[in-house]
Amino acid sequence: MLEHSIAKQTIDSIRDKKLNLNPNTEVTERIKLLQREMVKLSFQNNRKDDINLVVSEINRLRKLMRKLN
Repeated sequence: MLEHSIAKQTIDSIRDKKLNLNPNTEVTERIKLLQREMVKLSFQNNRKDDINLVVSEINRLRKLMRKLN
């Protein structure tokens, strides 16, 4: 199955964005975007796998922020 889920596509597009901010602010902005996506997904049925993808990406970014600080 080569098709990506909507959440996976959103995560990829957020990763690809160039925000031109300092690293902490950039990571924070990406986390905020992912949290918004997670809220959208929470109102849809049968999106648990997509929500889990978003949550794991948020956790990865938070770990990255801890390393930067």
